Amino acid sequence: MNNFTYYAPTKVIFGKGTESQVGSLVAAQDCKKVLLHYGSGSVKKTGLLDRVKNSAVTEIILATNPTVEGDQTALYIQHRLKDVLNADGMPCVVTRLASGLPVGGDLEYADAVTLARSFRGRVRI
Repeated sequence: MNNFTYYAPTKVIFGKGTESQVGSLVAAQDCKKVLLHYGSGSVKKTGLLDRVKNSAVTEIILATNPTVEGDQTALYIQHRLKDVLNADGMPCVVTRLASGLPVGGDLEYADAVTLARSFRGRVRI
């Protein structure tokens, strides 16, 4: 294996109401991708969708819970942003973190939905 250096500066903001800081942080850091963990709040009411439209972000990476509510939230955000152009006139791609089997998990205890998600998120080795 060759030697390498991996540098990934990450700024994490957490807590109720912190989504209002995303726009200013994106502008200050000249970000192009944002990892967004979103709960049950309204993405329309909080202004999240409008902030994406007014930024230079090219990808939103969703980190919603793997529940029915999380799935609905992710699909709603994806649907609302599918034809939206950011401030630079570029489309904003919406992706979602993979979900499935945890490291060290036992297949014996995996349910059908977890297995199905694991198959969809598989990678070539």
